[in-house]
Amino acid sequence: MRKNPAEIGCILQQELNYRDSIFNCDFKNYKNKGDPCNHEQEYYEGVHIPDSVAEKIQPFIREFLMDFEGGSLQQLSITFKDSLPIDKIKELFHLPTQKDSLPENVISIDFGENISSKDKPVNTGYTRWLVIIGFEHMGAGDVDCE
Repeated sequence: MRKNPAEIGCILQQELNYRDSIFNCDFKNYKNKGDPCNHEQEYYEGVHIPDSVAEKIQPFIREFLMDFEGGSLQQLSITFKDSLPIDKIKELFHLPTQKDSLPENVISIDFGENISSKDKPVNTGYTRWLVIIGFEHMGAGDVDCE
């Protein structure tokens, strides 16, 4: 969390052999030039991972979304192909077991509602998604745009 798109693009290139057309290991000295009022597209620019690459991270991932703000990864949202035990997700992604022991670069980790999936009963110990937030969202509605 909180890394810039070029850093994350380079990690994806080195670890998964996925080279983003813009944000990759060749992009040096990245600096975000956007703002939430007048240059929104640049403010929210970042790496977008195709679903086929998301499966390389873990085969049970259906979708891997990253939201960037002001040049930093603000939120990571992962949707799984099927519901999984929350304890298994914590183990696989090396997440803390207690909410009060979050890393410095994370303000919250949330798991999806307990929904039934593929004829499985509703179970609060299972989820179909994971959201990790690095910092509070700061968009045009949160600042004084003139």
